[in-house]
Amino acid sequence: MTTATDGSSPFGIFVADPFSNFIGTTLSGGAGGVGTIVKMSTLGTVTVLHAFSGADGNAPEDGVITDGAGNFYGVTFNGGSSNAGTIFSITATGTFTSLYSFNGTTDGKNPHCSLVIGPDGFLYGTAEFGGANNAGTFFRLSAGGTYTVLHNFVTATEGANPVGQLVLGPDNNLYGTCATGGASGAGSLVKITLNGAVTNLHSFTNSTEGLNPSNIMLARDGVFYGTSEYGGVTINNGGQVGIGALFSYSPTLHTFTVLHRFTAVPDAENPFGALVQATDNNIYGTTLWGGTSNKGTLYRFAPGANDTSKPSTSITISGTQGANGWYKGSVQITLSATDLDGAANVAATYYTIGGGPVQTYTGPITISAESSSSFSFWSVDWARNVEAANTRTINIDSTPPVTTASVSGTLHNGLYMGSATITRVEEYLDSAQVTALNGQ
Repeated sequence: MTTATDGSSPFGIFVADPFSNFIGTTLSGGAGGVGTIVKMSTLGTVTVLHAFSGADGNAPEDGVITDGAGNFYGVTFNGGSSNAGTIFSITATGTFTSLYSFNGTTDGKNPHCSLVIGPDGFLYGTAEFGGANNAGTFFRLSAGGTYTVLHNFVTATEGANPVGQLVLGPDNNLYGTCATGGASGAGSLVKITLNGAVTNLHSFTNSTEGLNPSNIMLARDGVFYGTSEYGGVTINNGGQVGIGALFSYSPTLHTFTVLHRFTAVPDAENPFGALVQATDNNIYGTTLWGGTSNKGTLYRFAPGANDTSKPSTSITISGTQGANGWYKGSVQITLSATDLDGAANVAATYYTIGGGPVQTYTGPITISAESSSSFSFWSVDWARNVEAANTRTINIDSTPPVTTASVSGTLHNGLYMGSATITRVEEYLDSAQVTALNGQ
């Protein structure tokens, strides 16, 4: 990028627009010298959609999010009416709107986050500073531009200076990090309801777990993964203790785990920026420094590396039951898989009928054919733990029995002389029942 025209220092995530381009921001540069919003084609052609002037924002360092309808939203760290940051929107064609300017005191100062669109359609985010305790705020912005402070952070108990990505969890709560504060002053991992109730899920310990956590993501296994830019090991690096750590948090088990402590050259230093899970299921990230040339690294890791537990699958069979384990007609089979790390950690459930081909379970299965067949099923989680196959026998007989009878004895003029034996045969799909009855 060229500083004077399209901007410099592209920070934050670029997201796709409806026309297969990517929309993102640069921290500085552009016509106003304080950052731009740009569109980049898949061929690398860059178009400036908006150049910030300072009055409408300065330093948009957290990228943008999209509502999927061609509108994009983001924040600037500085600028606006009080030079305390702004919230903005822009369309894919470049129509820019300044939605809100922070006053720098009661409503917060210097937003440093990726916004989130809640299930109610409101925008949610955090300001790193300001608020009643000068420890940052959690806010909501309506589609009509009404701004509401939902929470003022408390340094000692909850954490301070919320930064990085907010993530909407499957429980419709938001999850994020505070760069400082908490029990040890090294930052915290927090859960925030849409009404603004904050729960400190974990307070970081600088020397072992990291310092200044900044970004988290929710992986397909239902576990949050994130990084702390400093800390993790007790070595000195430019006045900071340690050079970063990689961690996970299971919202189901409520467990925090340090997965990796970065240890300088030739390892990586100071993990920075967002984590992304690719189609190969690995999670990728970057560091500012480290590597063989000490110029930064691109790294990957497999989620669930510490997960050795196998998922468990239950079965429900619905149908009209007869005797001896047989059903009188079609049956519907429903499978449900769980995992110690939550149902989201289940990657797939499979089944076979009568030893046939393996099929992926996507919803209830109906079996109508009259037979006695085996039904096997099992699940696999994202850590590639495979459950042992479970097997049930499915017996279906929807055809009524056929009854025949024969009579043996001495017959005279249509009458039996003496005893006669009647033999009744009832034929079923699964068996034939023969009964001898003696009569006069």
